[in-house]
Amino acid sequence: LHIVKSLKCEKERLVEIVRFPQVRPPRLVVGTGRWRCGGFKKDAIKFKVNRASMLSEIGLYGTETEGDDINVDIQVKKGGFDVFFKTAIYTSAGNDVPVKITVDDIPIEPDVEFTLAILIKAPGKFFFYGGNGIEENGSHEKLKVCFTSSEESQTRTSVT
Repeated sequence: LHIVKSLKCEKERLVEIVRFPQVRPPRLVVGTGRWRCGGFKKDAIKFKVNRASMLSEIGLYGTETEGDDINVDIQVKKGGFDVFFKTAIYTSAGNDVPVKITVDDIPIEPDVEFTLAILIKAPGKFFFYGGNGIEENGSHEKLKVCFTSSEESQTRTSVT
């Protein structure tokens, strides 16, 4: 699972936050695993920002098969409370580029812990997935995003 958060801050400037600098293939490679999304285990990650912003889209990896339609539930929580939920279908591009899914502009307050949880429902499919995740993305002038592992994750999703 790769989560790309696009956050709007300061005069609607769109900033893309990439959590994984490395992408792993869905096919089995010696020394790596495979990422299967059967629809019964949720991926989740916590994050905080240092400036008020808006979450406007997320990016999710697809399969190696271009055109695969993938069902997904997207949930955003502030503390332990839901602030957004959406069921969507996205189409795999057949490569390692995340497919962007628009979400409502969700207000993200500074120094408040949010959880992004994803449930991908694609039994029997294997997905590209991120590796060497980062804990902090401060590469943008004024916006810093810090990630932590979530106890809500039912998969191997973690900060690293």
